[in-house]
Amino acid sequence: MNELHPYILIIGSIIVSALISFLAVGRTIYITQKRKIYDTPDDIRKFHGAEIPSMGGIGVFLGFLGVGAVLHFGNYYFVFISSAILFFTGVYDDLKNMSPLKKLIAQLLASFITIYFLFSDPHFVKGFHGLEFSQTPISWTSIAFYTLFCTFFINAFNFIDGIDALACLLAIGSTGILAVFYYLSGYIAEASLLLSLAGGTAGLLYYNRAPARIYMGDTGSMLLGFNMFVFSIIFLSKFDFKYPTQLTPYVPDRQNAGIILLSILFLPMYDAVRVFILRLSQGKSPLRADRLHLHYYLLDAGFNHTKAALTIMGIFVLNVTCAILLQSFNPMIPLVGILGISQMSVYLIHRLRQKNGG
Repeated sequence: MNELHPYILIIGSIIVSALISFLAVGRTIYITQKRKIYDTPDDIRKFHGAEIPSMGGIGVFLGFLGVGAVLHFGNYYFVFISSAILFFTGVYDDLKNMSPLKKLIAQLLASFITIYFLFSDPHFVKGFHGLEFSQTPISWTSIAFYTLFCTFFINAFNFIDGIDALACLLAIGSTGILAVFYYLSGYIAEASLLLSLAGGTAGLLYYNRAPARIYMGDTGSMLLGFNMFVFSIIFLSKFDFKYPTQLTPYVPDRQNAGIILLSILFLPMYDAVRVFILRLSQGKSPLRADRLHLHYYLLDAGFNHTKAALTIMGIFVLNVTCAILLQSFNPMIPLVGILGISQMSVYLIHRLRQKNGG
């Protein structure tokens, strides 16, 4: 890796992963159609009117694995182990409809493995908390909290994968911004890994754009959600404003970085919490399938899949822009701004939905 120019690694990661994914997804479509392995419409949330295969995340995983193999996995072998657990869990779920409990156990296991190894590293703990000492005891409270937090985000991102292209666009935007953060901070290997996820997702997007020929499925959404969360908290451990980098003029300290990273992850979490609260207020199970998610609101308001996905991407861009512009203020100001943008967007879309009779 050290023998390769950073530009070659960066560009190569995108191109190689995108090509691997493009070819793998094309082959997946062929095999699943031949063997009649489809994601069947259920008339509740899936109204695509055709039998369309899932497991598009196979391409994303292979692209990620290919670039990671070239980089020899660096210090992130445990991230790849967790990613593999989630990938194969997703494959099984897309094929056999795994029970929610078993899937949750797999998610917790994958999250725990990576969070445990991270918080067992004194350098990670020092950087993540901004501590001045290098040796700290393992905090089982922190491990438990971030294991649950990671599992929650995996599911939040999985929930938002409900219409053509949406999860792909959000993943490309999120991993792309994270990659820029790492690259400007001098962490080329991490940037390359993130761009392999972005490239692999772009290869899938070609087939997942409306009208979708294949869905991302749990195979891809859990893998992407996990890595978006993990590489966000890893960045906070590496970012050190005491040593200026190319990123410093734009993001001067850890608090600012945390706010911007939260804005990247915010929309799936906000939508999941909003839907859970609505379901509980209606006396329903928070895990019950319905059409309360924001993307279904947009479809019910008369938007097609492409317009709905681009609208949500617009909200994502507004959230990130708000965090960047207001990062130098008291942290509550950008947080309130992000929440306000999201809530106002939901309100306006809900009004459109009501006018359309949804």
